[in-house]
Amino acid sequence: MRRSPWYRWNESVRSIPTTHILLFWVTFITIFGQAGAIADMLQPSPIPPPGDYGYYQVGSSPDGADVVFDGKFVGETPLTFPVFSSGTPGHLIGISKTGYITWTRSFSENPAVGESVPVFAPLQPKEATGSIRVTSSPSGALVNLDGIMGQMSPWTYTSVPVGGHTVQAFLSGFSPYSGQVEVVADQTADVGAFLYPLTSTGALQVVTSPGGADLYLDNIYLGKTSTAVGSIATGTHVVTLKHYGYQDLTGQVMVEDGKTTYLSFTLIPFTEPTTGNLRIESDPAGAGIYIDGVYKGVTSAGELTIFTGIAPGPHTVDLKLSDYQGYSDTVGIVAGNTSTISANLIVSPNYGRNALLEIISVPSGAPVFLDGTMQGITPLTLSSVPAGSHTISIQVNGYLDYSTLIPISPGQTVLISANLAPVPTPGQTTSTPSGLFPATAAPVIAAGLITMNRSRRPDKK
Repeated sequence: MRRSPWYRWNESVRSIPTTHILLFWVTFITIFGQAGAIADMLQPSPIPPPGDYGYYQVGSSPDGADVVFDGKFVGETPLTFPVFSSGTPGHLIGISKTGYITWTRSFSENPAVGESVPVFAPLQPKEATGSIRVTSSPSGALVNLDGIMGQMSPWTYTSVPVGGHTVQAFLSGFSPYSGQVEVVADQTADVGAFLYPLTSTGALQVVTSPGGADLYLDNIYLGKTSTAVGSIATGTHVVTLKHYGYQDLTGQVMVEDGKTTYLSFTLIPFTEPTTGNLRIESDPAGAGIYIDGVYKGVTSAGELTIFTGIAPGPHTVDLKLSDYQGYSDTVGIVAGNTSTISANLIVSPNYGRNALLEIISVPSGAPVFLDGTMQGITPLTLSSVPAGSHTISIQVNGYLDYSTLIPISPGQTVLISANLAPVPTPGQTTSTPSGLFPATAAPVIAAGLITMNRSRRPDKK
């Protein structure tokens, strides 16, 4: 019997398993549902109607930077985008580009109806830096980079500007080390300081009026006067004294075996200056200082960092600190005058939850322990200390241990100043005074003074 086409189709459908039919309908509904969603996505974004809208006109140098508005990416510069004028006020605009420091700006109010608010970001290139890993034999030597940043070896200096730098190492009872190293961007340079034991040593103590002058022995910084320095190789050494507002003193001293050489000087103020001075502070402290593109150290917490002997005329000053936007200014230096820069650094969008510790001690060169772990030698700046309570300990031979428990908040800058007390002794050791710097010879030595390029002692605010 001949079957109709409808009957044959119906029989074929009835032979299809029920699971296949259900799968067909699920697929059908999914495809057409997604097609509707895709069609909606392809529709052009509605243009805000005229009326209750203002605008931000965002530009940058260079162009092509990403613009993030209240945490959402809205496009690349140059860009104009609308904001509901009667909406919730308070906005944050971030502008970023690879190879440049992220720029941010907060706005407390919305643009008025029809108003266009210009926003321009002069993006600053990121500084090319590398690292220096310093080891010494024996280990535990006091090492410094470019005369500052004293640490105990082994130590790795990070975020060091590319170019040439001087690494020095000093360990009591051993010959000092001084060498040059070249830093390449994104690479780590290794410095091995081999120190040789001394068979014949003496000691040196220098007292100045006023006190607190920087003491250098053979161009290696040893601390402030009147710190006593022991285990110095016998023989002739070059001593340099530097003090803000006073002329440098430079001359030779003879250190004798088993004896302490005592020197005493009255420092001579600058007269008829031909250079000017610059005082720099930042909030927060710990920012790297660059004068005319040359790295000069870091800002100190609660104190002004002082630079003397600067040639008159305009000079560019840049401050750079991790988690903060770069700061740049041009200052005019006048001979005999002191200019001041006070920079309030702006937090960058990726600001962390760490704090900064600035630790100093008298005497300097003392090991610092954070929660029982050795961190370096005073003066010391720790820029990535987690928030919370921490124990700071300072220990040095011949002095009573110093310890304090401090609570630290995120982003806080804390200054710790420890005046270490000597360990009581039943008597005092005396030595025969000697040397080539008697106090009565100060006027003669003054004839050989050199103009200092930098003073390490900051004035109090």
